[in-house]
Amino acid sequence: MSPRLLAAALAGALAVPGPIRADAGPFVRFRGGGPATTDCMLVTEVAGATGVRAPHCTDGDPACDDDGVADGVCRFRVRVCLDAVDDSMPRCHADVVTGATVTSKATTAVAPLKAAVASLPSPVIADTCTAPIVVPVARRARASGRVVLRARAVMASGHADRDRVVLRCEPPAVGGTTTFATLQRKIFTPSCALASCHGAAAAGGLALGADVAYDDLVGVPATNPAAQAAGVVRVVPGDPAASFLVRKLEGDLAPGEGDRMPQVGAALPAKQLDLVRRWITAGAPATAGF
Repeated sequence: MSPRLLAAALAGALAVPGPIRADAGPFVRFRGGGPATTDCMLVTEVAGATGVRAPHCTDGDPACDDDGVADGVCRFRVRVCLDAVDDSMPRCHADVVTGATVTSKATTAVAPLKAAVASLPSPVIADTCTAPIVVPVARRARASGRVVLRARAVMASGHADRDRVVLRCEPPAVGGTTTFATLQRKIFTPSCALASCHGAAAAGGLALGADVAYDDLVGVPATNPAAQAAGVVRVVPGDPAASFLVRKLEGDLAPGEGDRMPQVGAALPAKQLDLVRRWITAGAPATAGF
């Protein structure tokens, strides 16, 4: 597409209501990370999404999928809010936002949201959001899909808020009754999320408590230096052999990649290892059965 035609397409995509005041509704707020003192200067809100750190949606769930149809694409309704000071972030200081940007490798899917953020008038001195924009996230067969949003807001003080939000589209359940919650209950909580291991201590930068385990595993690079240098990821949806979690649990490790897990107690039984492998093979769904 030529630059002129692309510009025309983006202009058409922005034929939506202008900036709106933040209000109550079905939107769930995701901060996106960054220093506590600036983390409220830019937040991402996603309608009907679940998840602690990353917005999750099951394909076809009308609460979060805009068309409510299980068709291989979750259509997230997303809005970006600037200067979103509220009581949930008491350490965040009010400031004047002078500009904001959104980028993503999913260029086409995110183009309307990017343009909506760019069109917000500056400076921003009160909680102001873009209109809701639909961001499509495709999945493949029984595997989940994701789109990573990277956003940045700059302030008159010279500070900046840099955020990373991952939109995850999960496949719908097909008769399966075993879920990630089953793994949490049977494996991670009793064997891994111990105070001195992957509980409060978060050994190796990995926390496996019930509220953070999924977001700390799926698509997250390993922090072990040898594994990180090799580009190894903790859980690769659809590929248990490439997932560092499986290799750690089975003890199939390269030099420098540490010890078999769990270190406390016996190795996991074969049935529990099979549950982990089945979950990853099914696309590592957050809530869907497998």
